Amino acid sequence: MNHSTSFVRASQIAQEIGITENTLFRWVELGKFPKPLRLGLRHYVWLRATVDVFFDDKQLEAAEANKDTTNE
Repeated sequence: MNHSTSFVRASQIAQEIGITENTLFRWVELGKFPKPLRLGLRHYVWLRATVDVFFDDKQLEAAEANKDTTNE
């Protein structure tokens, strides 16, 4: 996967994965999603690479969990 130094906003991430921005920020508060970089009072962004790695890891975890349940 190509990890660039671009930034993504909450709206972009939420749209990509089919959730609301409120859900995304709730996940951040619960420690279920990486914390964003704060650019101002109400402006938050994530490094694209951080988001990509997070989802790559989640896919790997899901694949491993699925593999474990199919081998039983």
